[in-house]
Amino acid sequence: MTATGGWVPDGEGSEPGEVPDAALREVYMQTNTTCFNPQYMAVALGRWCLGVILLVAGVGKLSRGLGGFAGVLLPMYSQTWLPAPLLNLFAHALPFSETILGALLLLGLVRNIALSLAGLQFLVLTFGQIVLAMSGKPESAAVTFQNMVYTFFAAGLLFLAAYDRWTLPCRCGAGPRTAEAGDPAGGRN
Repeated sequence: MTATGGWVPDGEGSEPGEVPDAALREVYMQTNTTCFNPQYMAVALGRWCLGVILLVAGVGKLSRGLGGFAGVLLPMYSQTWLPAPLLNLFAHALPFSETILGALLLLGLVRNIALSLAGLQFLVLTFGQIVLAMSGKPESAAVTFQNMVYTFFAAGLLFLAAYDRWTLPCRCGAGPRTAEAGDPAGGRN
């Protein structure tokens, strides 16, 4: 077997752990280079989960109206050192950002860019929660931890880019790309 999971015929026999029969070899190749490979499915499920979280959060904020979320966020941060104009801009942009990034992650469009921006967004949200906790609101510690987990989750999905095949355009039968093939990012943007 190669490092990428491909079959290497050995001519006379088979090495321990390799599939010796040609029919079994064909089944092995089909199940490890299609969308139903468990690694591909695991990464896709993780990306979809993060996409659903962002999409639902964004749509929920947008359902309050354009200024609805800002009306909740600004009073919460009024006792912090963060500038009100910056908070106001952030409060108006966040619902749109969450909705767009969630949709992009669900579809797998510009996957690495969307995951990078989502990770940075969660990092900014974590920073905001830390500032809030420092201003005397200790209940934000749980949200800080949750945002930190989402940040690491996005980073993990970025790390596993080579195994994410359930994207648009569909790359189901492509198999994982490796750094040895000259493509460390798996051919993704």
